[in-house]
Amino acid sequence: MHMASVSNERQVTNDERNWTAVSISSYEMYFKGHQRPNVVMDSWFYTYAIENGIDTAAMTPDQKQWYDFAMWTFGWKAPNLGKYIMGAYVAANADIELDKNGYYEKGRAELKEDTNIYYSRVPEELIYLARKPNAWMNGLAIGLVFLTGWFFLNYWSGLIAAIYLLLNKVYFSVNVAAGLDSPSIFFWVLAVFFLIANIRYILNREKLWKTLLLALVTGIMFGAAVASKLNAAMFGYVCAIVFPLAGLAILMDKNKAEKGVPFFKSALGSRLTTLLISGLIIAITGPALFVKLNPQVQGDTLTKVKVVQLSVDEFFKRRANSQIAKNRQARKVLTEVTFKKRDKAFSLIVRRNLFVEDTEKYYGTFGNLIKFKGNFLDGLFVLIGLLGMLWIGFTKFRKEKRLNGEWIILISFIVMLYGMSGFIWIDFARYHMAIYPGMALAVGYGISLIINEGIKRFGKQKV
Repeated sequence: MHMASVSNERQVTNDERNWTAVSISSYEMYFKGHQRPNVVMDSWFYTYAIENGIDTAAMTPDQKQWYDFAMWTFGWKAPNLGKYIMGAYVAANADIELDKNGYYEKGRAELKEDTNIYYSRVPEELIYLARKPNAWMNGLAIGLVFLTGWFFLNYWSGLIAAIYLLLNKVYFSVNVAAGLDSPSIFFWVLAVFFLIANIRYILNREKLWKTLLLALVTGIMFGAAVASKLNAAMFGYVCAIVFPLAGLAILMDKNKAEKGVPFFKSALGSRLTTLLISGLIIAITGPALFVKLNPQVQGDTLTKVKVVQLSVDEFFKRRANSQIAKNRQARKVLTEVTFKKRDKAFSLIVRRNLFVEDTEKYYGTFGNLIKFKGNFLDGLFVLIGLLGMLWIGFTKFRKEKRLNGEWIILISFIVMLYGMSGFIWIDFARYHMAIYPGMALAVGYGISLIINEGIKRFGKQKV
């Protein structure tokens, strides 16, 4: 494919330029064994590494290159899988020879910026290439949202959820750009899909090999999601809630006629054992894949992840303070999300995605389609959907001894929402997009409940 054929109608952003550059470099380093020359370790990592007992002097050159100063802003702090995907696609389709170091150059005098900062000069035609795999994953993620709703809620929930995302211009603009949001969301939705399927197979006593295979795939998708963006680590908390609830459902469904049957041969014993093994497979596979794909956290993984987090928090705190100094009007929003005030960050999520406070800066679907201050349709349908999932899920859990899609999707959304309310450092749309698959399914479920209720009142068949 010739790069001249790639559309360049959409303006290239500095972030896209940086992510494309670091994707090329990361791909070459990890898969092709490229060694960056003249590595200068980033001061952010170096400072916190020393504070936390990491011996940077003992690192080999191939380890140090992941903390190179030029790589800091453009990627070492972020997981790698999304970068590998973009880098591999660019390498396979570029018509020009690639700069394996990522097209970095030191500070440009004409920009009147700090000359110690590295800038990316990656050619724009490569950015158009880097966008393509993200656009494909975005389309697949929307299709997966449809299938998740259809298979585990009802057909209309899935269809409406997919349409909701298709009509959201902010969601599209973020997830077709050269960045890490699209792969993270894609693998997150896959992980939730296979988790629900795994729980269903366990409760239905499907063949053991099929059930454990689903657990393995769930773990792989979990690891791939975290290896694309750290906020996907919230999936671990989802599993920590879902698996005990599934165990409780199994205990509630105990067959009294099985008295005298050996535990491991009984329906109770076999399901609980399969549940435990599935949980262990996911708990081992997910983190193992994340570490395998990220050399920057290999070795003392927990300490290095802590160092990354400390560095990132300080970076965004300073970034926010810098913007506050330049723009006093930004003070309110930036301070709300920068200093980890969870209640205020949650308030920002509501104002940007559920209830229109500012029609010029609203990320939701209905608030952008029907522009007026105070539009509450996004929030209303999300609330109806979540309450419906809670009640119907409770009914199935209590009466049918089932833990089905309603509660797992509800838990997934709430966990991610809670995590993001403590994860958003600054008010950029891309930091909100992780909650959108769950939001869309809640909207779809809420509208389907309203449709069902309307049809029921007119005496017609349910949707």
